[in-house]
Amino acid sequence: MHFLKSHFLFNRRAFNIHIYISENINQRRYKYKPKWAQQLKKSSNRQRALDHFDAFYKPVFGERWPVIRLSLLSLPKHSAVINKFSNVTKVQDGLERLGCFNFLKQIRDQTPVIKNLSINYLDDVVFARSIDTERNDLSFKNRQANRKLSSLDEENDNENKSDRPSELQYVLDGDNLEPYDEEFYKDNLDAFVPPEPVVTEKDKLLQEEIHMSSFRPSDVDINIVPMESMDLPTDLDAFVYPQGNVSKFPQPKVVNQVSGYYLMDAASLMPVLALNISPSDHVLDLCAAPGGKSLLILQTLDFDKGGLLHCNDSSQSRISRLKNVLRSYIPPSIARDVVVTHRDGLSLNTPAFDKVLVDVPCNTDRHVVTEEDNNLFSAARSRERLQLMRQQRDLLISAIKSCAVGGSVVYSTCTLALGQNDGVIQAAVEALRENTQIDVTVHDLSPLAKAFEGTFTFFDRCRYGQLILPSLSQNFGPLYFAKIQRIR
Repeated sequence: MHFLKSHFLFNRRAFNIHIYISENINQRRYKYKPKWAQQLKKSSNRQRALDHFDAFYKPVFGERWPVIRLSLLSLPKHSAVINKFSNVTKVQDGLERLGCFNFLKQIRDQTPVIKNLSINYLDDVVFARSIDTERNDLSFKNRQANRKLSSLDEENDNENKSDRPSELQYVLDGDNLEPYDEEFYKDNLDAFVPPEPVVTEKDKLLQEEIHMSSFRPSDVDINIVPMESMDLPTDLDAFVYPQGNVSKFPQPKVVNQVSGYYLMDAASLMPVLALNISPSDHVLDLCAAPGGKSLLILQTLDFDKGGLLHCNDSSQSRISRLKNVLRSYIPPSIARDVVVTHRDGLSLNTPAFDKVLVDVPCNTDRHVVTEEDNNLFSAARSRERLQLMRQQRDLLISAIKSCAVGGSVVYSTCTLALGQNDGVIQAAVEALRENTQIDVTVHDLSPLAKAFEGTFTFFDRCRYGQLILPSLSQNFGPLYFAKIQRIR
């Protein structure tokens, strides 16, 4: 009897386990998951970014776009910027053994050529731009002529069409169309008024998307002047692997209690070089974090000669990263002299600096096509992304206001979007002229681009700045930079 009871309890327990497993298997089998339904498959943030770039970048870059697209999806190429506060000779010898070379030293050896180019080459560039403008004007006139011919053909097909008033000027009165009299219908609530087109929220977002991603030159007269002659700083050295070599740099070793070199995109050096910093300059890095460009600035400043660096960022977490970089690369005696503030960049507008760098938030093209997390093209951040141009314009205006008369501002982004590049320069100058007494000029940086054309691939269709395009052999960028001088 005891055996039968135990056997019954065992079988009952086994039956209950069987029922439990069956129910859970059925629940899992028939439980609906959106990712299993192919017809409802959601697009990833990266794919949304790629679709956006295909729509807006391909018409701009044409045949270059497939190579640029593939380069954005490939591993980026870095450079090792030597930290002058470490044992420079030891670090350089180690990098040379890896097969790297100092590309900045090669350019420095051509400094006299760069000085000559700042006059002769600029004339060629201005001439090329004037031809370019004439071609654009001619193309525009041809399109106008074609539209006129098309309209003439339509008029020939409909001889009386031009005699008919527009339907929008008529209203329905009974079964007849009567002319629309605005004074008569102003107070008549029963009268039929032609409906206005309805613009949905989706349409508004699309219009903002188009505005943000495109650039339409306006009639504003922006004075473009020749670039000042410049010497590349002797304290700044950067090593890269030869063209076509995609090897990675090892992590830097600590030498003299600081890291020997800083890994960054070689294109990121160009905005700092364009500033043409002197050892005694007072420099503001308006959007400084994570700190790579601030470190570059410190390589050229001399605090003993009166130099000063003010680093600012609006994000507390990014400020922490900036401070970590300063602690890792700069001796305490120098780091304590660097001013670090956590403020909204728009609140800094006192003209106290000789040079200002404003590396603004942007699309971050390379990040959004390779990383799913913290992606600007996520649906939740669409409004934030569409506000970028306004934020960029306001930050640039704040940078110009923070610059002393005669000083210079360099604006930079890491996006290919012309609206966030040339478009922001144009919008900022227009806003300054409408609302302030500040006057600026834009420096033509073509000579600087010419000197580095062996290292970077430049886009030759920018109006106010220079744009570095990613390529498979030299996968740097994208990076846009423009230089503005405050003259009043």
